[in-house]
Amino acid sequence: MNKKGIVAVIAAVVVIAALVFWLLRLNDHTVEFRDALLAGDHDRVEALLKKHTSLANATGMDFNKFKWGKPVVADGWTPVHLAAYVGDAEMIKLLAQYHANVNVKDKSGLTPLLWTAFGGKRDAAAALLECGADINARGKDGRSTIDLVKLSLDNQLIDLLREHGAKE
Repeated sequence: MNKKGIVAVIAAVVVIAALVFWLLRLNDHTVEFRDALLAGDHDRVEALLKKHTSLANATGMDFNKFKWGKPVVADGWTPVHLAAYVGDAEMIKLLAQYHANVNVKDKSGLTPLLWTAFGGKRDAAAALLECGADINARGKDGRSTIDLVKLSLDNQLIDLLREHGAKE
């Protein structure tokens, strides 16, 4: 094969690879789904879940966000982690209707309930408990939901967790 033939083959491979990548991006609804979750767009989330039920337990909902000038580590997050983090109780219930795992742990070993406890998200914590979240789940460091909620100084959330049997 001459140089022109080799160049033509390489160009064809590059074009095909670009086309495949583009087609795969069209079929990957994860980013659109994550953005709808963060925006609190319940209708869009439900529409995507109806078409792609596997999104309820999708991984890779990670994002970079700064809170009080510090990065939030969102590594290995699922849709329920995201909904818990932003405190969207109705979104949690919607995800649970589509069989989202409310007890899944992220790469830090934290369940969505542990994130709500840490962030003081009372309504989201109540929704997770209603959907079957493990009240006594512990992170990798051994801290429980009640240990983390004490950091938020939210006495009503502490009471809610204790009413549901949280142990220290």
